[in-house]
Amino acid sequence: MINKTIVLEAWALKQQTPKILLVQGESEGRAVSFQLRSNGQPIDLTGSTVTLYYTTPAPDNKEIFLPAAITDAKSGQVEVIITSLAVATAGSVFDAEIRVTLPTGGNLRVVGFVFVIAKGQNDKGIEASNEYTALDEALADIAGKVNAVNPEISGTVKITKKPIKVMGKNYAGDDTTLLQVAVNASDNLWIGIDGTTAEAATHEGNTYISAGKRGQIRAVLSQEGTTYEMLHRGNVNQVLWEGIWNSGTITVQDIEKYQLFQFEFLDSGTDALVEKHNQYMRGIGGGVSSNGAGVVIFAFTGTCSGNTLTFGYGKSMNVATHNMNDATVTKIIGII
Repeated sequence: MINKTIVLEAWALKQQTPKILLVQGESEGRAVSFQLRSNGQPIDLTGSTVTLYYTTPAPDNKEIFLPAAITDAKSGQVEVIITSLAVATAGSVFDAEIRVTLPTGGNLRVVGFVFVIAKGQNDKGIEASNEYTALDEALADIAGKVNAVNPEISGTVKITKKPIKVMGKNYAGDDTTLLQVAVNASDNLWIGIDGTTAEAATHEGNTYISAGKRGQIRAVLSQEGTTYEMLHRGNVNQVLWEGIWNSGTITVQDIEKYQLFQFEFLDSGTDALVEKHNQYMRGIGGGVSSNGAGVVIFAFTGTCSGNTLTFGYGKSMNVATHNMNDATVTKIIGII
């Protein structure tokens, strides 16, 4: 493996040696070392983590996250090994940056250098894709700590007593305020602060982020022993009801899970954004008519009791002519 050392000044928009040559099709054959400086002095990287980030040249525009190993913390020196996916597309990279996460919780980004990825020959087998090596290593590190305690976990595993900062709040890192990682009986991975189990908070404000089962991504808020699902790939922008509705009542399953809705109307390409406020459901939408001759507005009002919706009024109006017509709802989509 060959290595090139580049000196980067944190206060410079352009570096003295801005262009770094890479070749399409290479795989872990080059390592780039960076020395990070501030006003000519090395940046102390003790306790920091460092990542190289950029997007590959067009038309692929894939995200690349590569871990930078700290080779000399006091001297601000790191090393990045260039993978095959990182150079799958030839071209120039102008948005590369070194991202430093400081032990205080702050972050620093150093820019001004350019990767020139020269076109290689006979490397059609490599397909450009996102590379999240740094993220993969972080997750593997957590998994390693968890498995070191017990490969079949049930309950809460405390993996650090170091002080940590979350959303601007400092946690001392004593026996009552610890970062926790646990896998529950439903095979969900939970990450949180405080609490004695992975699913029950011991005080108000306990928040967990769950990776869920394979194929699911969830954000869950656990407060006072009750778990509330905030966002889930399986329940955002979901069709709740389809049919013809311009009077009377309809039953919409799972409507209680949503606050904001998209209403589609009969023979119209214009939808309305409808909000549920207590028992009231009201909203509006609009757009320019297809012939460009005017602006069309759709509006809805109704009420909600449990999963039963009662139609109030649905109207469409051409702003130019003030011509108003009844509007028929054909689809209800739960947004969030």
